[in-house]
Amino acid sequence: MSKVQKLGGVLLVLVLISSVLFLFDGRGGSDQIDRDRFVIADTAAIDAIHIQSTDQDIHVVRQGDTWTLNDTLAIDPSLMQITNSIMSQVTVQRPVSQLNKAEVRQQLEKTGQKVTISLGDERRTFYTGGNLQKTQSYFADEELKEVYLVGIPGYHHYIPGIFELTLNQWRDRLLFDSNYRSIQEWTIDYAKGVDLKMEFEDRFFSIAGVQQIDTAALMSYFNGFEQFQLNDYLSPGKYPRYDSLLTTAPIAHLSLTDIDQRKNRVLDIYAKIPGERFYLYSDANKEMIVVDEKRTEALLKSPSQFKRE
Repeated sequence: MSKVQKLGGVLLVLVLISSVLFLFDGRGGSDQIDRDRFVIADTAAIDAIHIQSTDQDIHVVRQGDTWTLNDTLAIDPSLMQITNSIMSQVTVQRPVSQLNKAEVRQQLEKTGQKVTISLGDERRTFYTGGNLQKTQSYFADEELKEVYLVGIPGYHHYIPGIFELTLNQWRDRLLFDSNYRSIQEWTIDYAKGVDLKMEFEDRFFSIAGVQQIDTAALMSYFNGFEQFQLNDYLSPGKYPRYDSLLTTAPIAHLSLTDIDQRKNRVLDIYAKIPGERFYLYSDANKEMIVVDEKRTEALLKSPSQFKRE
């Protein structure tokens, strides 16, 4: 047998092995894959999303022009935009390799999210999750028979993360959304110190104890009320150090009255725990909220800081 024949035989064997591995890895027959099997082309038709896992049960339901979380809570509207974007573009890249399909299926069953999306009378259910490093995104059918590696063209981030958010992370984080045109009254009652009271009178604001107001300082202060978001909601029992703060007296009591009564706020602020970066707030429903120290301390002004020099 000549050298050329030998090399030709070796090459043929290598090609055969490569083809077998290609098929065995689930990438063979790619033309048979429905790459849009999880796509929802008309995301405007979505009227509910149900996310189930071993540790949480989340319902997002459309009610008119708004979305409600678990019947009573407002959601972060940006999360619905992200969800719609993902579901309109998610693409099947290939089936998961036969070598680790059983392992991935078991992982999705134990730690994945079961997602049911309602579009009128139609229901679409699938499982979603990823590897431990969050570098691969998996979608599987409702029966967990077929598992796929999925992605979005041009987007290289972890797709299932949107469905792994906690209930608190789905919630609307907007704490204040007022401005100097809509605020009617703003007061801070301090446990120690001089209280701050701003009130709209006639054509402008008055500040108790301040005769000459620094208008620029006041406008800058009120600008901070637009799209002011909290950092997070805390669930009772999860952070005992913050739970214990609720048994202490607050350092300040905030009250905001807006033309739009839906924007009214009543909040208590508690002393910051040494070494922590957040202040604890509680609202009228005694919910626990945290806001970073920089923005909290920017709120806690005194009347003297608005005096014109």
